[in-house]
Amino acid sequence: EGRWLQALQLAEAAEQLDAVDIWTRLKLAGVLLSLDRIDESREKVLAVQKQENLPPLVVAQSERLLGRIALAAQTPEYPEAVEHFSQAIRKATPLMTARSKSVQQAAREVLLDAHLGTALAIARGTWQQKSRVIPKWIARSEALAADLKPESLNKDDFELQLCRGVLEVAASSSEAIEPLPWVKRLLVLRESFDAKIADPMRRRQIDWEVGQGLSDALLAGQKRGDTADMLDNATLTAAYLERGCEQRELSALEKRAIGDLSFRIGILHSLQKGDHATAVAWFDKTIPLWEENPSFARDGQTGRLGESLVSMAISYWQMERREDAVGISRKGVDLMVEAIDRKQLDERSLAVAYGNLSTMYAEQGDDEQSQTYAEMASRAEATGAFSAPLQR
Repeated sequence: EGRWLQALQLAEAAEQLDAVDIWTRLKLAGVLLSLDRIDESREKVLAVQKQENLPPLVVAQSERLLGRIALAAQTPEYPEAVEHFSQAIRKATPLMTARSKSVQQAAREVLLDAHLGTALAIARGTWQQKSRVIPKWIARSEALAADLKPESLNKDDFELQLCRGVLEVAASSSEAIEPLPWVKRLLVLRESFDAKIADPMRRRQIDWEVGQGLSDALLAGQKRGDTADMLDNATLTAAYLERGCEQRELSALEKRAIGDLSFRIGILHSLQKGDHATAVAWFDKTIPLWEENPSFARDGQTGRLGESLVSMAISYWQMERREDAVGISRKGVDLMVEAIDRKQLDERSLAVAYGNLSTMYAEQGDDEQSQTYAEMASRAEATGAFSAPLQR
């Protein structure tokens, strides 16, 4: 897990050796989904579903995958996701009493993911009475994990998946479950792994999952207006993710998410503490994760990326890294212009960015460039002069 390109190569090689093997094709679909290759993943699953006389477990797995695909699509289809998860639950539930222990385990995994997926789709969608409906799906998910005997080999993995899934739901709607009890539960679970797991690779995978859960908890707290200890909590989250991503092949979305977190920490150091040195240290981690990242353009976030670069450039300027500051500002402006051309950003948002560049060039003694950007700022927002200090 986490070495998705290698997993893709292995899955594709296995498919070439046996092009009709159902489980190989579903495994490949799952890898493609993790790599955010949504259409290819869906194509693989639908090809499996066209086959006749499929075993119930295959149908359940394929419906579960289609539910996750519907959630991950560029334009998510939440009702469609719920329908697929419902089909997965209907097919997997009878398998919980199968003679084969491995079939029972696989069915339980499908059921847990389908229940959590349903809660997530409802949290993100437009359903009524979310505060009443979502906890019911969480309770059912919790019951699936609780039913496992303490000596079950995968009980801790189920608990980890449960905590992760619930926190993702909490991050998706302020009407969903409260995150704090689940954060505590997640951290207690993580501590218990220290005495159980010696394999460094597995520990990194667990740290990655914990970091993802804590990241969702941060977003959940933000949605609820709870920003207490935000900086400390974000820094703890980043520590888990940094350990977890060692030797991990990050997808574009994962890079963007970690970059977003590092950026947020840097901004908090800058605004709350006036600590531009620490802010720049975090921004130095952010930029490589955001550079040449196709997920911004694909998800209509080019403008946000540009505005973020303009904002972080201020700290570089304060730390006398002036060439970096100007370069980052200009890159941010270019991205904002691109977003404006795509009707994704208001042109007035350029006023501050142009004003900052005008100030930077003025302090460098380049009056011509300073005047040019001052005029551009005035055109973007005709509100007067931009000779004020740099603005975020």
